Amino acid sequence: MPGIDTVTSPTTAVYTTAAKVAAFLQVDAFTTTSIPTQAQVEDMIFRAQDEIDRRAGHAWREHKVTNEYRTMFPTEFRIGFWAQPRIQLDRYNVKTFSSVSGDKLEVFTASGASGYDDWIVTKTENRATGDFWVDYEDGEVHFRRSYPLFKYQRGIRVTYRYGDTVVPKWIEDIATKMTAMEIMANFKQYAFSTPEVTKSNIDSTLRMWKEEMERQLEEQRWITRRRRVRLI
Repeated sequence: MPGIDTVTSPTTAVYTTAAKVAAFLQVDAFTTTSIPTQAQVEDMIFRAQDEIDRRAGHAWREHKVTNEYRTMFPTEFRIGFWAQPRIQLDRYNVKTFSSVSGDKLEVFTASGASGYDDWIVTKTENRATGDFWVDYEDGEVHFRRSYPLFKYQRGIRVTYRYGDTVVPKWIEDIATKMTAMEIMANFKQYAFSTPEVTKSNIDSTLRMWKEEMERQLEEQRWITRRRRVRLI
């Protein structure tokens, strides 16, 4: 069951800036008195960032997933070097588990106040000698020495952070164009800033930008789409 996905810093411009949008539109820098104001443009950037993350199925800033549930199946408990029990998280490029940052790897034990035992606190993470280890790049949690009770449906509950730390230029380009398109749709002076610009030219440009963004986001969605296979 997917967890609740939230942005760690929802009001921080990461994918582009108001200055880059102004440069793209070839207009003066946005200020507190311009139309639109710099604050309005930044609000548009925040919306563009959320839309990109949603459409791409990934993020180039930090997100937090709260209470993602997983179930261990009996067949995943086969003993063997290649059959180590593990679960696949919904996201990849996961941040290193840290209880200080609020991360949790909770295993249902049907005891205690919550019924769960947080292994980040009570167990040892180490690939060679620990109870479990994590492939943070692919988002896999491997249970090496201690095994969750597989009979409990949704017996594992994980809270974790994910997201890349470098914003690629194509993401910056999409965020900038998304913001520019919203400006041109809502502030007509940018759509007709010079006499020789006609409505047909503007419509053609906006259509071209939209097609480029749709193609890039669809390509990324296929790259990040999880393959639902049995992990045994």
